[in-house]
Amino acid sequence: MFTVIFGFIGIPITVIMLTNFGRYLQNLEVYMSHRFFNNKAKDGEDSQETDELEQISMTLLFSTVFLYLIVGAIFIPIFNGQFDFFNGIYYAYLCLTALEFGELIPKENEKAIPIIILYIELGLAISTIALDLGSTYVRRLYYIGRKVHNLSSIKIWFGAK
Repeated sequence: MFTVIFGFIGIPITVIMLTNFGRYLQNLEVYMSHRFFNNKAKDGEDSQETDELEQISMTLLFSTVFLYLIVGAIFIPIFNGQFDFFNGIYYAYLCLTALEFGELIPKENEKAIPIIILYIELGLAISTIALDLGSTYVRRLYYIGRKVHNLSSIKIWFGAK
């Protein structure tokens, strides 16, 4: 009975909390990029600066995911003691994609469980940011595609006679 109630109430609330946490991290990233890289668009400039900011955001997202995986591969095996670095990368990937909840719980070091739970929550927030950024690019492609007309009259040459 608890599982059913948690499925209806707890999981949606958890998803909302992780989505908000992901948005806070995304706003922090925008603030840091404006603050340290001085990428604020000024009046009269074209949108190239905005595109550079979004590319930096994608680059920063990929580097954050890479750093998340490496940090997890180094520290989680220390807490868990069940696997090596490469299996740690696999475990960190499972934590990032929300596929692993409790499969490899630290049995020897129970004090590490809150740290691993925070690590999993951070991975879910990073996943939320990645999905939000990906949906932004898909939405942009959709609006670009709506502006294209008369595609049926385009002739494509494949190099043959």
